[in-house]
Amino acid sequence: MPLQILDIVSVADKNGINLSVFNNQIIQKGFVLVDVYTPWCGPCKILTPYLEEIAIKRKNKLTFLKINNDDNQEIIRFLFVAELPTLILFKNGKRVYTNIGIIIKDDLLKVIDENL
Repeated sequence: MPLQILDIVSVADKNGINLSVFNNQIIQKGFVLVDVYTPWCGPCKILTPYLEEIAIKRKNKLTFLKINNDDNQEIIRFLFVAELPTLILFKNGKRVYTNIGIIIKDDLLKVIDENL
């Protein structure tokens, strides 16, 4: 599935989502963590378990969007994503943090909690 939103109903279809839907999500949801990944990316697979754990533990404060790089090129260009995995934290529609590559769970939690 190209887009997963763990705390609300998914808005994705088999062709991904468009930039307008993405922008609405990051603005309307307030605090959003975007995980840009591909199913074939080894480091992306390493991050997945604890990203999902964080999304569940912070579900009342944080929306988690999982964007498939291969299926959502319009969004990828808009976000200037060139490497995977890329994590982007948005607060009220504004990018407040970007991480490229693997990040330790505790470090990511610190960044999230500092920005809540």
